[in-house]
Amino acid sequence: MKEKKNIKILVMEDNEMYNSLLTKKIELYTKSLSVDSEYTFEIFSYTSLAECMKNLGEDIDIIFLDYYLVRNVTALDILSRIKEKCKDCKVFIISRSRDTEIIHKAFEHGVDDFIFKGKYGLAHSCYLIKRAIADR
Repeated sequence: MKEKKNIKILVMEDNEMYNSLLTKKIELYTKSLSVDSEYTFEIFSYTSLAECMKNLGEDIDIIFLDYYLVRNVTALDILSRIKEKCKDCKVFIISRSRDTEIIHKAFEHGVDDFIFKGKYGLAHSCYLIKRAIADR
């Protein structure tokens, strides 16, 4: 039997409720996805940016990163540090903001996609996981 490839997914969302919702959605989705695929999944979830950065490893494959973090720090402020540590990871920013300038800057900085919190945000997250795996 062929050994399954392990995919590591990190969630950095400082809002505890949204973090919990997103993490649970990803856990449920990846559990069902792993049944019929060659992949297994590990999900790491943080509400503290300091803890997240301390535990960020180079082997993370997918990151869901809240745009507005602590004390006026945004995802764009830490994106280069993230990309230094895990060069090949896909980074998806999550935000309530629909500011086109923020979205444009995010893509300029190398973000792979932008997720709007709201009605379809959680489902979009699952789609992006599937797409990231297909792009491997």
